[in-house]
Amino acid sequence: MNILIVDDDASLLRSLEIVLTVRGHRVMAFRDPAAAMRYLEGGPDIHVLLLDYMLDGMHGDEWLESAGARISTGCTTIMITGHKEQVQSSRSLQRMGVRRILGKPLDLNLLCTWIENEP
Repeated sequence: MNILIVDDDASLLRSLEIVLTVRGHRVMAFRDPAAAMRYLEGGPDIHVLLLDYMLDGMHGDEWLESAGARISTGCTTIMITGHKEQVQSSRSLQRMGVRRILGKPLDLNLLCTWIENEP
């Protein structure tokens, strides 16, 4: 599966990249939301987007709104956040296609189960 990760926490980003790569996924990981957006402009086939809610300089929902049509309708978006209660109440995230919200600290086993059981 092709997975795009956007998170400004370098250690978490690297951990996710390692775990998901070891499990056989192709992972592109970005700390810089603008760099991730530029990557999307190339039209890559992304199956799963892992997106931090509190990025440097913007919220994940703002990034997702800007990404718009660059993300295919078949892409599963999982928001990761340290503010799960606040994020869960956001109806705009549901409208933007966020399928799941995972609180920090992350349960990597749960995350892998979600990713690997997506259609």
